[in-house]
Amino acid sequence: MLQGKKVLVGVTGGIAAYKAADLVSALRQAGAEVFVLMTENAKKFVSPLTFRSLSHNPVITRVFSKSDQRFPHLALAENADLLIVAPATANFIGKAANGVADDILSTTFLSVKCPVLIAPAMNTAMYENKLVQENIERLKRAGVLFLRPKKGELACGKKGQGKLADVAVLFRAVQKALKLSKKTLPLRGKNIIITGGGSKEAIDPIRYITNASSGKMAKALEQAALKLGAKVNYIDAATSVKDLQKKLFRGLPQADAVIMAAAVSDYRPKHVAKKKLASGREKLVLELERTPDLLAQLGARKKKQKLIGFCLETGQLVQNAKKKLQKKNLDLIIANTPAALGSEENKATLVFKNGKVLSLPKMTKTRLAEKILAEICRSFNK
Repeated sequence: MLQGKKVLVGVTGGIAAYKAADLVSALRQAGAEVFVLMTENAKKFVSPLTFRSLSHNPVITRVFSKSDQRFPHLALAENADLLIVAPATANFIGKAANGVADDILSTTFLSVKCPVLIAPAMNTAMYENKLVQENIERLKRAGVLFLRPKKGELACGKKGQGKLADVAVLFRAVQKALKLSKKTLPLRGKNIIITGGGSKEAIDPIRYITNASSGKMAKALEQAALKLGAKVNYIDAATSVKDLQKKLFRGLPQADAVIMAAAVSDYRPKHVAKKKLASGREKLVLELERTPDLLAQLGARKKKQKLIGFCLETGQLVQNAKKKLQKKNLDLIIANTPAALGSEENKATLVFKNGKVLSLPKMTKTRLAEKILAEICRSFNK
């Protein structure tokens, strides 16, 4: 059933660690080659010898091994078909969401290119904690799969959601995750930056200049990219162009594609008042200055990255889109009209670097996002 599949099972320090032993046994009996990685706290609940006996493989408990395998986290990650962490504590989820690598499991998590499935297990209050849920959502945006814990009586004696899923459920989730192939997840392993919403430029500590962008298109693009297996770095443009610039340039070296769906301000107040401007005045004159053209800057800096931009035009849609595509060194530009602002639908025209023009009928932004991502997938395969 799982013949030839290399499955890494991460075990963290929770009472549900005993269920991981049954999972390892089931996976091996199904034909998988299983390697167990344990945190220090996990060893307080289940002995590594138990997992060694069930997996018929050495159990990895630290980054630096005494064996010839100097960096086991890298060796294991290289050819793994799946990493499942069961049970996953709030501590592990927090470290994973924030890129902390201080033990064998967290370092392996950051090293793998295969699908990752996390099965949380913890006290209900911890699971429902806002920070834990934010970390889970952050990992989901990065393409990590999650299996919700079930409700029942917990080790603390209370009832609620937080129990590790049953072994049969875990096993089926592993099977499903292993079926995710290059065909169904063509963007797995790709890092994509998506910007969305409208930028804000301060007038004083209270007021700012912004625009009518809702960010709906960018959110649809984020969801479409995640469904195709990409790791998404979503950057909310509800900040100044200067701050947005810093975030973009920091993420650019690791990105495979950048989709600039944000509506970035072309102008900003030349002088920002340090105190709130009095509201009693009849007239207020603002002197504006140009903001940096972030899309053009990205076009000048990009190397291997695919760069996708948006333009909103009130006339000469295709002609203006072609000019911007060439001037800013884009691979694809999506041209639309002001009718798209705030709407659930959009009628767009895709203009490609090779001169191809694809005019699309009006459709939902979700459907449009899927079409845009499909074109990006094709560009990676050329």
